[in-house]
Amino acid sequence: MTDMRLVVSRVICATVLVSMLTLASEAAQTLSLSGGGWEFRTAKETEWRAVMVPHCWPVDPGYLEYVGPAHYRCDFFAPLDRKEKVVRLRFEAVYYRASVSLNGQPVGTHEGGYTPFEFDITPLLRDGTNKLEVVVDNSWGPKTLPGGSRPGGAPGFAWYTYGGIVRDVSLLVSPQVYISKVKVESVPDLDKKTASVLVRAFVHNAFSARATTGLEGEVAGVRIQTKPAQIGPGETREVQWKGTVKEVRLWDCSDPYLYDAVVKVGQDEWRSMIGIRKVEVGGAKVLLNGRPIFLFGANRHSDHPRFGLIEPREVIDEDMGLMMEANMRFARIGHYAQAVALLDYADRHGFLLVEEAANWQLSETDMQDPEICRLWEQQMREMVERDWNHPSIIAWSVGNEYDSQTAGGIQWTRDAMKFTRSLDNTRLLTFASNKDARPQVKGPQDEASFLCDFVSLNIYGNYPGRLDHAHYLWPDKPIFVSEFGRSGETGLDDPKRAALLTSAFEAMKARPYVMGGGIWAFSDYRSRYPGTPPSGYRIWGIVTPNRERRASFGAIKKVFEETIPKQQK
Repeated sequence: MTDMRLVVSRVICATVLVSMLTLASEAAQTLSLSGGGWEFRTAKETEWRAVMVPHCWPVDPGYLEYVGPAHYRCDFFAPLDRKEKVVRLRFEAVYYRASVSLNGQPVGTHEGGYTPFEFDITPLLRDGTNKLEVVVDNSWGPKTLPGGSRPGGAPGFAWYTYGGIVRDVSLLVSPQVYISKVKVESVPDLDKKTASVLVRAFVHNAFSARATTGLEGEVAGVRIQTKPAQIGPGETREVQWKGTVKEVRLWDCSDPYLYDAVVKVGQDEWRSMIGIRKVEVGGAKVLLNGRPIFLFGANRHSDHPRFGLIEPREVIDEDMGLMMEANMRFARIGHYAQAVALLDYADRHGFLLVEEAANWQLSETDMQDPEICRLWEQQMREMVERDWNHPSIIAWSVGNEYDSQTAGGIQWTRDAMKFTRSLDNTRLLTFASNKDARPQVKGPQDEASFLCDFVSLNIYGNYPGRLDHAHYLWPDKPIFVSEFGRSGETGLDDPKRAALLTSAFEAMKARPYVMGGGIWAFSDYRSRYPGTPPSGYRIWGIVTPNRERRASFGAIKKVFEETIPKQQK
């Protein structure tokens, strides 16, 4: 077993804020528990075998079809210097349910396969070796999100139900007064070339006495300093700072400029890159920094023949690089929280994203179920609070292809958008609908798209008719074609797919109220869904599962070229 005491990232703060506590001299640490030293077995096995975490068992030989509980365990050394420290155990994602115990004591549970979660394990740590155990269950049921189950026990979503500890695991060793999260909000003045910035730091006091502390640091070259704030024992308090950035350099598709942001509380430090840009709706246009966008991309499942749901940086870099090569710059990328590496790539390369929460084809009855609503809110919160500082994300989507034409679906959309705005009111809101452009929707309030900042349509055929009908219903709203494409051509030569994608693009190009679209899909993907070919892959991609370019890749590269924004002076 690797001594995890050696895998430490340290940041020494330059200044110590006034506090009633005696803060330790050593800064916060992140200790990785990813890599070797883990063991795995399914509930049907008695023998353990060594694995590397992140781990996705369906891509291991012999485990592709296994659904149910599986067990993970590892030993790690407790941090040597943890006096007056808080130690949190953080999982970036476990698919789908996780039950965690430490040294034989229950720590906590989590449901949701794509979002992060953490537990305070300070009281359970022992000096020396500690034993961590995680039971992971990838089975589905009628209340599983994104989509529950269908009659006959089939999963209610068309991509693969992978399983495992699919993203990194770490220990966060913090002072007893630490930063739990930070949100940086900016509003640029396009005429004055300035930006007002609001830093919202959520500071937790795990100490048994009241603490007094404030913020220091820097954002976009402007110094942060606040008056000390009182934080009660066990309390999390939001501490704010407001300032102005002058001669601001805007983040844009053609110039994705990122600023450093550093926030310090005592010996704890939060660090990120941020972009300053303005996204708004003006008539039937979405404007980025005052200019209307007309951009395209592709939806992409987190799926790879070798890695499954694990997304190493090399996979993200290859896939997003192929999208950039195909002149893509905008997509509702998928139906769930994305890997942070993908969001970082989009931030650095000027790729716009709509990130979507886990509601896939839920019925009106589903959306009136209190447990489903609670679970959706939990996963939405986990996604938004992790990702709200990424400039590439210009909108949140509250779901995909649910019963938005019903009274219950309209009310659910209203409630979901209100909840999302309570978390982050700085982005646009939408959802992907396959109901809103159908002739059965006669009036603008007969389907929930009237609640959106921009309308998102999933269209597979009759592009002119359905686009025009949606525009008739909501003439003042921009329209984004969140899905369009064609399945079924298995080889590299796919002329029908190439022709359909090209003609769909031409229909969108001819309509000034269309802001762009996203092909379904970037690559073929594994599925258990009824009707999946014997290969186990749904054949929708402009690239194969092994990322070989189909002819349609070249076709859309050619037509999307004219949409790419040129470098702005």
